[in-house]
This record gives sequence, C-alpha cells and structure tokens, in this order.
Amino acid sequence: AAADGHSRATGRRTTYEVVLSVTNNKPTTERLYFREPLPVSNDERIVVKLLAPAERDIGKKDEPGRELTREDDNILAWRIDLKPGEKREIPLKFTVEHPADLPVLGLE
Repeated sequence: AAADGHSRATGRRTTYEVVLSVTNNKPTTERLYFREPLPVSNDERIVVKLLAPAERDIGKKDEPGRELTREDDNILAWRIDLKPGEKREIPLKFTVEHPADLPVLGLE
C-alpha cells in the first residue's frame, strides 16, 4: 500500500508532455516572454508532479537573471533571448496521480 493509504493498484497516473518550439526569424536578437500554467489540485487525493523542466532550473517570481521562474498560481514564465535564426524547444512534462474512482476534469 502507498504511504497515503491508497493502494497503487487502485490509483491512476497520467503523464502529459508538451514541447514548446520557438524560432527567431528576425535579423535581430529578440526577447520572448511566455507563460504556461501548470495544473493546480484542490483535492489532496490528486497529486501533480512536474517532471520537466527540473525544479532546480526554476527561479522564484521576479528573480533577476533567471530564464525560467514560477509565478503566482503555479504559472511557469520563460524569458528567452533568441539570436537571429535560433530555434529552441522547451519541454513541459508532468504527471497527475489520483484514485481510479476519482475523475479529474480540465486536463483534456
């Protein structure tokens, strides 16, 4: 049995993965700023775990010099400088674990 009292056999884990792809087609270096919300659970039986990017790479809100920060309401915010012609792929991957009999809405 799991530490929370729920058997792993009766639980469900779903992994979500997105790759954000950005390219600078301009002849000058450009700064991109974009935000991506992570799911927030209001039920302790639903556990959201961030797999990528790594927690060690995420700074606090408005932390100077950080490319990636976590803002209010569990929103990840990137500030990226892209050189002319530069392309970046940014992975975002997380799991949602919950009892099998507990429906999880809003992720599809």
